[in-house]
Amino acid sequence: MFLTNLREIMQRYFDAKNIDTMDKLADAFLMEAFCDSLNDSVKQFVFAREPKSAEDCAMYADLCFEVSRIGKDSVNANGGNYRPPQRRHAMQTQYSAGGHLTNHVPPLTGYPTAGNHQSMKHMPFNPGNSTGGRKQR
Repeated sequence: MFLTNLREIMQRYFDAKNIDTMDKLADAFLMEAFCDSLNDSVKQFVFAREPKSAEDCAMYADLCFEVSRIGKDSVNANGGNYRPPQRRHAMQTQYSAGGHLTNHVPPLTGYPTAGNHQSMKHMPFNPGNSTGGRKQR
């Protein structure tokens, strides 16, 4: 009786998967084994696309890998890997004409320096005034 139930379940499986040749049976076996080897997130990605063969499963798993890499690496229009330029620190190391190592701080723009401090607009400031410059009633 148990064996009869197993045969009936197997026949229903073959009918549902449209398995009527040994090649289709082998592909269904490979598809099941391949999908069982995937981690859960990749498996969900693959099954959401309803693969019809083991080749489809492999293609969708590769696609999942490529999609997950997009967030980690940016790809330029030519298809090559693109790395954004590294940020430079405010104090940059440079070599002088004699080959000696020097530190150079680039000038800040928009801030007063020793030569242009007269151009800075001064606003009156009264530290004892708690109203912030507003008139009191």
